[in-house]
Amino acid sequence: VGTYGADYETAPDVLEAELLKILDPALDFSSFSRGVMGKYYAQATPAQREAFQVEFKATLVDLYTSALVAAKIENLSIVETSSSRPDRANVAMRAEAQNGASYMLQYNMAQNDEGAWLIRNIILDGVNIGLTYRNQFRSAMETENEDLQRVVQLWPQIIEGQ
Repeated sequence: VGTYGADYETAPDVLEAELLKILDPALDFSSFSRGVMGKYYAQATPAQREAFQVEFKATLVDLYTSALVAAKIENLSIVETSSSRPDRANVAMRAEAQNGASYMLQYNMAQNDEGAWLIRNIILDGVNIGLTYRNQFRSAMETENEDLQRVVQLWPQIIEGQ
């Protein structure tokens, strides 16, 4: 991450593209975005679900990239792994910054039907990203008079305003 840090300010797409190459096969964007939509997922059309997943993916990659660059992460290490079921696991990692600060990341993972392990939620230094985004989605639904289409369209601005 450190090698892209200076470039990120002038060309953020460079680092985001690199990060997406890593996250795309490892993160279950479908399940993650379904969890963020919460009870509204059942009401959404397939087109709205797909549109939200696209917007969610873009905003999550942007958040993750911005956080890594801002913290100037130099090293990531696995601290602990645990599992409550054979198809579920939690992976705790420590991210170390240039200034000596240390951040904890926890990945909640699940095994898919093909046997691949995918990230379904991220907890960054104690902040549950899935739960935070679900609360923002629910709040936006209330603000936008339960207009699901509008909330899906506005998702990047909703997240930007956090």
